[in-house]
Amino acid sequence: MDAELYYVLMLLLTGGLVAVSCALTGTFLVLRRMSLVGDAISHAVLPGIGLGFALTYSRHSLVMLIGATAAGLATVWLIELLHRSRRVYEDAAIAIVFPALFALGVVVIDQFPYTDLDTDCVFQGDLSSVPDRSLVIGGVMMGPQAVWVLGAAALINLAMVLVFYKELKLTTFDPALAESLGFAPRRMHYLLMTAVSITTVAAFESVGAILVVSFLIVPAATGYLTTNRLSRMLMAAVGFGLLATLSGYLVARPEVLDCNPAGAMAMMTGFWFGVVWLVSPRHGLVATLRRRRKLARRFAADLFLIHLQKAGTLQEAAVLSHERFGWSAAFGQRIMSDLEDRGLLSNQGGVLTITPTGEAAVTELERGYRA
Repeated sequence: MDAELYYVLMLLLTGGLVAVSCALTGTFLVLRRMSLVGDAISHAVLPGIGLGFALTYSRHSLVMLIGATAAGLATVWLIELLHRSRRVYEDAAIAIVFPALFALGVVVIDQFPYTDLDTDCVFQGDLSSVPDRSLVIGGVMMGPQAVWVLGAAALINLAMVLVFYKELKLTTFDPALAESLGFAPRRMHYLLMTAVSITTVAAFESVGAILVVSFLIVPAATGYLTTNRLSRMLMAAVGFGLLATLSGYLVARPEVLDCNPAGAMAMMTGFWFGVVWLVSPRHGLVATLRRRRKLARRFAADLFLIHLQKAGTLQEAAVLSHERFGWSAAFGQRIMSDLEDRGLLSNQGGVLTITPTGEAAVTELERGYRA
């Protein structure tokens, strides 16, 4: 295989596995309104990685995984401990715990200048060098180590979602019911936090501890804008993560922005969220504004029809006068045209009268308002 093609494929495969791993766990973080906890874990795994290296002097993935997972679970435990004290709100507890642990991690890493662990890796990862770090087993090169680590994380997360789908769904949407049915929401909570910790450290070397937050939360939040079903949201989150990976790579190419690929991929998660937030047919800004305008016109038409029924007749010129109803001439004309098209009023030479169909509509409206 051509060396350049291999490099591109491994880069995209690594980013795609990060996207899949993060989307599967991030979806539940978004639905549980725990996005900031994901942020906290992604920062707080750093001391676990640093202490793992301090104890073993090894950058072996298993050592980093164990240390980071322990740090992630410690983060969740500390946040809950502070929150249960009833004197510290949850957001404050998160803001207290994760900067302290993140700073501790930076200090620990700085104590080992002879290793290639550094704060640049912490912030932005080193995705471009992933194809150069191969996994060697028995003298045989098995391909990039990050691909194997991230592939394992993706499989673990997928297995968790498939095996515990019902439990995760119930504890996410109705923890009280889950508790009464014996589904142990706390166990599901710690299982999810463990998966988030594993995902974070698996993606740590590729995209960095900070940028992984984008992949954890933004594709899932984007998927949330497109559907009201959990299964579809999971698939949408994975899809938007993969889309951000591909578009981020294209943007990061030398002939475009010539920047860090991981940063570009994280940037594109925000770009696609913005696009969906604007144009989503159900929850997008444009659709929401359109629905609000439609409701405003419908409400104005209903009130006008009731007023016309009580007044008997109205002059079109008076309706279009701003002093009478506070409408612009264009808005008033649109309301009258809509009512006329629906057969609810008659306009004869500028004199407006309500039709029998309009009388029946007013009766229904009044009955509905009384109810």
